[in-house]
Amino acid sequence: MRSLFAISLAVLLFGSPVLAQAVPAAPITIDEAVLAKITPHPRLLLNADRLAELKALAAKDATLQKAVDDLLKLADLYVPKEPLKDGNDWNTWREVSGRVFALGFAYRWTGDDKYVKPLRETLLACAGFNDWHERIGFLDTGEMTANVAIGYDWLYDKLSAEDRKTIQDAIMAKGLAKGLDCYTHKDPVFWWTTCENNWNLACNSGMAEGAMAVAEVDPPMAIKVLNAAAESLQHVWPTYEPDGGWMEGPYYWEYASRLGIMGLASGESALGEAGLKLLGSHTNGPIGPGLAKTWQFGLYVTNPDGVTMMPFADSTEHHWHLPFIYYLAGKANDQVGIASEFAHFDKPHPYWPTLDKEVTDPRHAVNRALDIIWYHPATAEGIAQLAAMPLAAHLHSKRVELASFRTAWNDPNAMGLIIKAGDNGGTVDHAHCDAGNFELTSQKVIWTVDPGRGEYGTKGYFDHGTAHNPGTRWQVPRVGSIGHSVLRINDQTQAPWSVSPITRFEAIKDQGFAIIDTSQAYPQAKKASRGFWFAGGQYVLVQDELDMPVAATVTWQLVTPGKVAVTDDGATIDRWGVKMRVKVLEPAAAKFTIGEAVKTLPNRLVMDLPNMQGAVRIAVLLVPPTDPAVKMVEKLPDVKVQPQEQWKLPAAP
Repeated sequence: MRSLFAISLAVLLFGSPVLAQAVPAAPITIDEAVLAKITPHPRLLLNADRLAELKALAAKDATLQKAVDDLLKLADLYVPKEPLKDGNDWNTWREVSGRVFALGFAYRWTGDDKYVKPLRETLLACAGFNDWHERIGFLDTGEMTANVAIGYDWLYDKLSAEDRKTIQDAIMAKGLAKGLDCYTHKDPVFWWTTCENNWNLACNSGMAEGAMAVAEVDPPMAIKVLNAAAESLQHVWPTYEPDGGWMEGPYYWEYASRLGIMGLASGESALGEAGLKLLGSHTNGPIGPGLAKTWQFGLYVTNPDGVTMMPFADSTEHHWHLPFIYYLAGKANDQVGIASEFAHFDKPHPYWPTLDKEVTDPRHAVNRALDIIWYHPATAEGIAQLAAMPLAAHLHSKRVELASFRTAWNDPNAMGLIIKAGDNGGTVDHAHCDAGNFELTSQKVIWTVDPGRGEYGTKGYFDHGTAHNPGTRWQVPRVGSIGHSVLRINDQTQAPWSVSPITRFEAIKDQGFAIIDTSQAYPQAKKASRGFWFAGGQYVLVQDELDMPVAATVTWQLVTPGKVAVTDDGATIDRWGVKMRVKVLEPAAAKFTIGEAVKTLPNRLVMDLPNMQGAVRIAVLLVPPTDPAVKMVEKLPDVKVQPQEQWKLPAAP
């Protein structure tokens, strides 16, 4: 997202060093004959046909009607706001999106002119800005182009010829022309046109929406932009394959997917099947199997409490509304996918504004509008099938792997374990040195936590460096290994340029294990692996095995938001009076200590093991209470430590 704004000038000028470039598929293009068939205004996202469908559905669907009523109340909060002033801050750009989606939707739904004036003023203010930040970060340009294009399109019949021309000129000069400079590599910040991260989807979708909004004004320019955006998008769609994951973590998954699907859906609403094929995948067409089931990534990266996600990479833990799932699952008639998001439809996000007060975050207007535009009600069959989904999953997509276990669906008190594997931070923007990190939850308590994103303004936060000369990013506590529940050898962070694949995964109902080859992450070891045994409702065993050619100090640690206490037989983690017990099984004589406080990090339970050489095995037992009536498990289970190669189901250690 905005983070790359802070990258060094060299990266902005010559491209991100951590983004390997995929080879795009043979491009699909459009010509003037196709563009001539474009839907009349309004055409982006919510054309006249879809609006009529939604109104008919809302008349008999109380859930949808309540969402509409809530968004109209939110729009009313925007009506008296002062016109926008030009600004270089991210908040101004987000404010535009909130106003466009709240006011624009409210006008489209009600026809009430009270929403016209504030939206018109917003669009003209944006058109009058000196620029749309193409030199600061093209992400801004892409988002602003999309927002102004949608607002212009939705308000088209209420704009004078003079207003239309003013806004059209701004879209073309401050958005599309700058995009063409990047597509043709005339602008040195063109790197986003071949990258595989959130910038590709955000920037290309913005350019495509802008081109479709003004298609009849300058057809040759629109065609050039649309074809260039379509070709550029072929670099990023494969990122979701094969299992729908996203390497930059759940926060950027939501951001990239929302904006990417906005562009794709606008292509369909404006140009029909031709637009969908143009802006979708040209290989797996147009919605690849991984993208189609990306809802499963959201499902399995969410803790059993249903409101928090494991915030790996530069993410936050809150579960946002994910309206793009309705669009994707709806296209595939995937009732289970629809049900997965419908479960959150009427649940307020922690930051959702109280509707009788000031707007707190413009993104809620955007997400609520998209909830409605892409709405699909869940069926009883879909809900039943969702509840019968496997309790464990191994998800593997480009540069990220996850293993996820839980004891039950639809039980916020269930025990859950989410494990991060795959590529470390050096090969992925926003990723951390966190191979083998995990979150363990039970009774709505997060026992081991991924601290998520750090402060983007921290000096050196986006200095990745190179594989041979790592930058300062990896010394930032929340990014480096000290901020995660992983091993460190000789107090060094894991190798940023490394891959740690899941080599074995087995699960039967709520029992299972996953083993990660962490050898690349620890160059000090000839071989390294980390295994997790999930004994549902009882315990988790975390077992590291290393072959150390030279004696070194190995540090095992657990990062937790709870209060840490060392006991005679291990340690306890206390959260709100509920305690998880932690016990070292091997080495038998090892003892825990409380880690020294590190600014920006939660508490740490630490075990230092000096002079480790040869075959090293570290086995730690985690026993959280799973019965709401139990505050701490008194009798620990009898667990026999076995080599990872001997692990198998249904037998347990």
